[in-house]
Amino acid sequence: MLEIFEKLARPAVLKLKPYDSARSQIGADSDLILLDANENPISAADIMTNRKTNLNRYPDPRAGALLPIFSRLYGVDAASILVTLGSDQGIDLLCRVFCREGVDKILATPPTFGCYKISAELQGCETIAVPLLEDGFQLDVKTIIEKINTENPKIVFLCSPNSPSGNVMKTEDIEAVIKAAADKAIIIVDEAYAEFVDQPSWAKRLDEFPHMAVMRTMSKYYGLAGARCGVMLGHPDLIDLLRRAIAPYPIPSTTIDAVKEALNPKAIAILDQKNRILIEERKRLEELLLQSDEVLKVYPSETNFILFETKNRDAFYNKLKKSGIIVRKYSADNTIRMSVGLKEQNDLLLMALGVLDAPQSQDREATAARKSKETEIVACVNLDQQGHNISTGIGFFDHMLQQLSKHGGFALTLTCTGDLETGDHHTVEDCAIVIGQALAEALGDKRGINRYGSGEIKLAMDEALVHGAVDLSGRAVCSFKGEFKHAYIDSDGTNFATEMVPHFFKTLSDYLGAAIHVDILKGENDHHMVEGCFKAVAKSLGQAIALTGGDELASTKGVFDRAAS
Repeated sequence: MLEIFEKLARPAVLKLKPYDSARSQIGADSDLILLDANENPISAADIMTNRKTNLNRYPDPRAGALLPIFSRLYGVDAASILVTLGSDQGIDLLCRVFCREGVDKILATPPTFGCYKISAELQGCETIAVPLLEDGFQLDVKTIIEKINTENPKIVFLCSPNSPSGNVMKTEDIEAVIKAAADKAIIIVDEAYAEFVDQPSWAKRLDEFPHMAVMRTMSKYYGLAGARCGVMLGHPDLIDLLRRAIAPYPIPSTTIDAVKEALNPKAIAILDQKNRILIEERKRLEELLLQSDEVLKVYPSETNFILFETKNRDAFYNKLKKSGIIVRKYSADNTIRMSVGLKEQNDLLLMALGVLDAPQSQDREATAARKSKETEIVACVNLDQQGHNISTGIGFFDHMLQQLSKHGGFALTLTCTGDLETGDHHTVEDCAIVIGQALAEALGDKRGINRYGSGEIKLAMDEALVHGAVDLSGRAVCSFKGEFKHAYIDSDGTNFATEMVPHFFKTLSDYLGAAIHVDILKGENDHHMVEGCFKAVAKSLGQAIALTGGDELASTKGVFDRAAS
């Protein structure tokens, strides 16, 4: 064991032999007949749900199914990972392992996460408070180092991005504290909100600073606050010490299953797009809150929440509460902290403050998913944003869907795994289904859209010329005219069947409920002709989905759905 941990850990913990649970040797997913843990072979949950839940069995004591997932996500070895019941359990474990009642201390930098101090108090330990600097909520490095040298805290908690202020601590400041604490204290960098910031994690430097550990959580960016899952990343010797003090079965099976689902690459791709929109909402709120006569100052944030100062904190809080909106009060300087909600929720808050007279138009956004024997696909579209993140396993097809998104002027995130060993048919067809479904849902009742994509669009792609037109009529009609020179397009080692191009547009038409017309006027190169088809339809679709500024249905019949118009 590293000398620093032998020096700082409580002697009782160093001598402690951890509880050897019934599943510690074989895990929870074994197919063996399990008669070792006094479990009931009959489950009330199975009776009520009429399915096998395995909730009558104790979960894997180390949440072993999550270790390789977290290892890939955070770039550390499984031996350096401890899965905890929320980050607060990790904080509690640190205090119990290293702090003796009435003797040892921790150091925290208020205003910051309150659980550091609470866990220390429960352990009977003092908290050395070194307040953040008033200018920008940055670390008072000089004072922190002085306290490390003179008051000997066992643990130093640094939160970055910080709660409640929302700012990121300067890298050079954190590094200075870490270096000053070598052989003296354990440094904990709490990165609960790190996914909202584009900067390297301190977990990348665990080998450089073995007395440092990093905390992450599934509660914020991944939206799993109710699942209660935190992660401690640190030297294997530290993880071993914490495991000695953790409960025998700390992570419920339901939590393990929820995290596995949430960290599916398909889910993450969609979540990334949605969280980008959330950050845009934060920026909008930061600007509009300042238009309220009751808000004096908004502090810059790099998280999913905002801290701001009001004229009268209690009056502000009660005013929002009467409108059915709950925010968080802080004692200092009449400050309020509020989470960034959905756009419609934020609009209601701004209306309660008198900043908006009515809700602003909402983004036209939708997510669709499909899972069959051949494919598993998740797609998210946003007709009022731009950008794309596409992965189908077919490089050429990815490129075509990128053209559809970029030239259609809408955001598309799509991930697909399919049976490509049998060809590209199922992947292309099912992606068209899911994109069509998502576009149709995002369009809603289609009020205020152009409806038509100009029939005059002729897209030149080098020597190729393609004519495209779209009518979002609600009726599925597809006309594709033109022939390709070859049966396949060789691109990036992928054989993409040209026959799938008209099939893609036919399927898209069926599930979008649109008339799509494509006419290849001339061309010699199949790649250029196919790309021209996707771009021509994209340009037409972009015109059709564009808002006119009105609120009418683009139909003289007064009906606009898939049945008739």
